[in-house]
Amino acid sequence: RASEAPHAGAGEIAMKRLLSKLDRWLLLSLLLTTAVVTIGSSNARPYDVLGVLVLGPVVAVVRRGPLAGVLVGLYALVLVIVFGSRDPVLLTAHLDDIVALTVGTVVIGWMAHA
Repeated sequence: RASEAPHAGAGEIAMKRLLSKLDRWLLLSLLLTTAVVTIGSSNARPYDVLGVLVLGPVVAVVRRGPLAGVLVGLYALVLVIVFGSRDPVLLTAHLDDIVALTVGTVVIGWMAHA
């Protein structure tokens, strides 16, 4: 495209395109992730819904592509860490769910790069 610098890398171009096209699917993915964490944090046992956090990144990958999936996956990880700092059980007892979310985000990123 003429508006994109010829020396810009593919990742930089993809990021600019993604940010210029923030559409309802990306926003839905972010809202879904936020809702899962909010419901989980208001629940007596917040870690019950941690496995559902993968839905946001999956919706983003299916509807917007791998880069959007990585962004939503990173957003989900940040939310887990922020809310987990208030409840140590979230970060210790359900480490396998957090690792699965992290691995899924890394795999999505690898697929985006390949």
